Amino acid sequence: MFNCLLFKCSRQESVAGSIVAGTGSQRTSKVLTQGQRPRNMSTLNKPVRSVVISECFRKNHGSAKDYIYVMDVTYITSETNEIRHTYEDFFDFHLQLIGHFPEEAGVRIGLLRHDSPQESTKRLIPQLPGQIMFVTDAVAKSRISPLQEYLKAVLVLPPKISRSPWVLSFFRTNGKNAAAAIERDQLGEVEEADDPIEYDYE
Repeated sequence: MFNCLLFKCSRQESVAGSIVAGTGSQRTSKVLTQGQRPRNMSTLNKPVRSVVISECFRKNHGSAKDYIYVMDVTYITSETNEIRHTYEDFFDFHLQLIGHFPEEAGVRIGLLRHDSPQESTKRLIPQLPGQIMFVTDAVAKSRISPLQEYLKAVLVLPPKISRSPWVLSFFRTNGKNAAAAIERDQLGEVEEADDPIEYDYE
């Protein structure tokens, strides 16, 4: 039922960022998944001050492909960390927020609120950019700006949400889908991509 909420995300045309096709020689740093200890233990459970999606790159495996968003996270202690998430990681995270904070997500007694002005003012958790069945480089690029806005909105939510375990975990380690894609690369299961596809920031 919660899935219905996610497909109402509005289209956003503002685009920024870069997409680089990953190869076997690139992006081979140690993978951290949610539940594992981060490289810098001092960042554990530290609230986030800011986050920037610095780039997006593609990992090919067989006929499938994953688009991984690289995020530069700055904590309130001024410490920094680089984490990676796919859109599927964002989607899973969004469902967690809805599940744990249904009222703030606009859900009442198992029913979605109507999009009336009175009801919309009560919704706090932002809308996630909608799912798309066939994702291309251009689509992955176009998601950078709305995903960035989504992250900014999450960080300014009330502390009970923005400092909840689910939010802190999301900004601490790589998402499980991103980690799996990178792990396949490290195991040599990913085909080398063609020439990198690069986009300048607009």
